[in-house]
Amino acid sequence: MRGRNVIGRFDPELEVRSIRHGITQDLQAPVGQYVGWRLFDPLATSTDEVYDVGASTGGRVFMKPIILPVVNAYVFQNEQYQNERGFYTVDTLRLFINYDDVIRFIPDLETNPDIHLKDRVEFREQMYMPNRVFPRGQINMDYMMLTVDLDQVKPEEQVNDIYES
Repeated sequence: MRGRNVIGRFDPELEVRSIRHGITQDLQAPVGQYVGWRLFDPLATSTDEVYDVGASTGGRVFMKPIILPVVNAYVFQNEQYQNERGFYTVDTLRLFINYDDVIRFIPDLETNPDIHLKDRVEFREQMYMPNRVFPRGQINMDYMMLTVDLDQVKPEEQVNDIYES
């Protein structure tokens, strides 16, 4: 008779590696996309004390883009809001990122997402800013994928921003 905690040859660690490899080979490699993830540089940044935009003497600084492979990236066209200046729309970008790539490129995105709320992501010549991170597909303490929702950053919100190239 076998004990209660016997694990066969298909242990959770093997399953995690197999699923992540499958995501890369079957989804990301043939149809995946890339985004340019720019980390916010708080040490090189100077902001306006009142409006929290880049100061005219320096500005908010964003590092060179990390070319991040994603399984899928698509834009939700959000509602139009009427205000005193007319219609204003802010679209949402949703990224599906293989957890192996999260670990390789932005290892603290899942464990400490708040430090990435000021980052910028380039996709289809638009800038987006992260606002939600959702771990997906948990096996033991490992995740298979991360979903990140980002809000569009309009050009008027990027006053005096500096993007390193």
